[in-house]
Amino acid sequence: MAAVDAPSRTNGEDRAMYKSYSTDEVSCIRKSDYWHEVIAQTILKVNVSSASDSSFSGRVDHWSLATASLTRLASAPQSYRRLAEHCRAEEAQVLVTVPVQSNVDFRQLGRSTRCSPGQFLVELSEEPYEFGYVGGVRNSVCEAVY
Repeated sequence: MAAVDAPSRTNGEDRAMYKSYSTDEVSCIRKSDYWHEVIAQTILKVNVSSASDSSFSGRVDHWSLATASLTRLASAPQSYRRLAEHCRAEEAQVLVTVPVQSNVDFRQLGRSTRCSPGQFLVELSEEPYEFGYVGGVRNSVCEAVY
C-alpha cells in the first residue's frame, strides 16, 4: 500500500507519525480494495461499500500519537458496517467523529442519529455499528484506547 510517511517535528522532537493515502493514483479495478485496506489500517476494520466503485475517490490524512490518533477523511459517498467479528479482533477504542461537510448517519446499540457538520458522535469500537453518508464527506476522527 502506497503511503507518504513523515514524522511531524516541533523543536526537533518527534510528536507524531503522519501518513497520507489517496485513491488518485490507484487503478479503478483496485480502488475498492485499496480503500478498504486504508480504513482498516487508519481507523478500524469494517466492511466498506460505495455507490460507484469505479469512480470512487478518497483521501485520508492520519497522525498517530502514542495511544491516540487523529484521522482526516475526505471521500465520495460510502457506507461502513462494523460487524461482531471485527469487534472481537481489535482492542477497545472510543472514536469521536466530527463531520466537516455533509451529514453522517450512524446506528449503534439500537440507536440512530444523523450528525450534521459541526456536531460530533461517539462510536464504541467493541460494538457493531453502521455509518454512512450520501454526499461527499470530510470528517475528522479522533481515536483513543481505553
